[in-house]
Amino acid sequence: LAQEMQGKIKLIFEDGLTPDFYLSNRCCVLYVTEADLVAGNGYRKRLVRVRNSGNLQGIVVVEKTRMSEQYFPALQKFTVLDLGMVLLPVASQMEASCLVIQLVQEQTKEPSKNPLLRKKRALLLSEPSLLRTVQQIPGVGKVKAPLLLQKFP
Repeated sequence: LAQEMQGKIKLIFEDGLTPDFYLSNRCCVLYVTEADLVAGNGYRKRLVRVRNSGNLQGIVVVEKTRMSEQYFPALQKFTVLDLGMVLLPVASQMEASCLVIQLVQEQTKEPSKNPLLRKKRALLLSEPSLLRTVQQIPGVGKVKAPLLLQKFP
């Protein structure tokens, strides 16, 4: 992956890095390979660690191939619905490197206008149990519950 990016963006290698790439001091990219996805749920700890850090917005780039396609829905549910993070599927490492380069270039221009980044949701996605509790109210479903939690945190 780094080989594809060499010369296009500045790469700094660090040991023990939880996010794979930092786009800025507020945003990072976590890369889930096809092998990570097929091997099990080991990637989940990294995603939760970044989400719980509070000061980083995480973008998850995942290799979605024919071999890993069956595992993708579980990752999608966990990443987007449970953690509230952005999920961007790619078909290969080359496509992933192009995407990371594009994210870096967009981030350096003007982060607030980057269409691939979205604002963090407040209480709703940090407390999935609260969302389920609100959905137990008669007449409140998957659409009304998030709206109520946004209006009345």
